[in-house]
Amino acid sequence: MGLQNQPTGTSLIQSVPGSPARRTSYTPLRPTSVRLVRKELHFRSREKLPHNHPSARFFRRSGNGDSVFYLLYGSGESAQGIVSVETFSFPSHGKSYERIDGVGFGCANKQLGRFRRSVTDIMGMHRSPLSLIGEMGSKSARRFSYCLPPVDSRINTTILSVNLSDISVGGRRLNLPNGTFPSGCMLDIGCSGSYLETCAHNEVVRVLMQHFSRYNLSRIAVGGPSSQLGQLCYRVRRGFSSFPNMTLHFQGANFEVRSDQFCLTMFTKDRMTIVGAFQQQNVRFVNDICNQKVLFGLELVVD
Repeated sequence: MGLQNQPTGTSLIQSVPGSPARRTSYTPLRPTSVRLVRKELHFRSREKLPHNHPSARFFRRSGNGDSVFYLLYGSGESAQGIVSVETFSFPSHGKSYERIDGVGFGCANKQLGRFRRSVTDIMGMHRSPLSLIGEMGSKSARRFSYCLPPVDSRINTTILSVNLSDISVGGRRLNLPNGTFPSGCMLDIGCSGSYLETCAHNEVVRVLMQHFSRYNLSRIAVGGPSSQLGQLCYRVRRGFSSFPNMTLHFQGANFEVRSDQFCLTMFTKDRMTIVGAFQQQNVRFVNDICNQKVLFGLELVVD
């Protein structure tokens, strides 16, 4: 199951070939059960979202009474379909299952972008009442955690905004002006790379260029003169290991992107800063929604 934090926090199940969601008409069926087993989601039938469901007010009704949704992502992908309700079962301790009735979810029947090729399911983890955490109520303790494996791992694997005040590169504080990150910083495992406010990104690139110039490395062009991919590409000598670390100075904690994971998969984005999945490798993030806090620490993820 693909996991991604999305702005609405909606739990979305993408339709696959042969899925009832691809039918031209939608017939309400009796609810059975959904089980999350080994990252797979199984369901046999589902019913329309009832008018009195707590989430019903967030969706519009079609002419035949279906609750419908449309989601547009910052990366350009979109999905639309029907909102349904079902009983979900989660693996618990002692080989038992935790049953949660009346969970609302979206069953997409039209997707644009990479969702059509590589994403089967999306689970929204967010402060919104539409997220899975919101649907679970008190059973979730309003808290969840995750830890991403390295990008070369065989393991197949929302948006919470935190205050970011400054950045250090190679132990050198950039002393970015106050107000550089007016919208805070989002931790989003749905983005492979990271995005920085334009002025912060330009300063990071400038300092890194100074760092590599000391080693007489040759820059190489990638993706054309206007591509961000080519700004910090170098031809390195065999055995070169003098990659700098980077520290993001959050309110109350410092998050270090270690030199052994160096890759400037960072791009510019106006009025938005995102720490993506690549920079979150081997770090355990605990999202405490009740107390509005994010806790993190190093954790080695093994296959």
